[in-house]
Amino acid sequence: MKFIIHNQESLQGVTEYISKLNLEKRYEINITLKREKRTIPQNRLYWLYVTCIADETGNSKEDIHNHLKTTFLKVEDVIIGNASIAKTISTTKLNTSMMANYINQIVVWASSECGIILPDPADYVWEQFYEKYKDRI
Repeated sequence: MKFIIHNQESLQGVTEYISKLNLEKRYEINITLKREKRTIPQNRLYWLYVTCIADETGNSKEDIHNHLKTTFLKVEDVIIGNASIAKTISTTKLNTSMMANYINQIVVWASSECGIILPDPADYVWEQFYEKYKDRI
């Protein structure tokens, strides 16, 4: 049985269900904090920034995407036979907070390492920036 607890009423339902379990049997209960995956607007902003960086540097979007992941996301070593392979986590696995942090790191990196200013959607130049790159995402 899987429950999603999001308010007092749903918590009470879970508590009632557990209280009625047959204690002559064994149960395993796992509770995990549900993390919200990155949002569609975050994903669109990310790919807009990747497109801009690729356009400005002359690299492909895929190369920029892979470079950013390798630079800013957790890398784990996977052992296959005798070889150790570095593997980054996918951006699809990031929650909203992690994605926001990742995007912020990219903005700082693009400015300091590439001289590319990536405007925030709240900036007054956002519309002009968006219009330039939106059709190439």
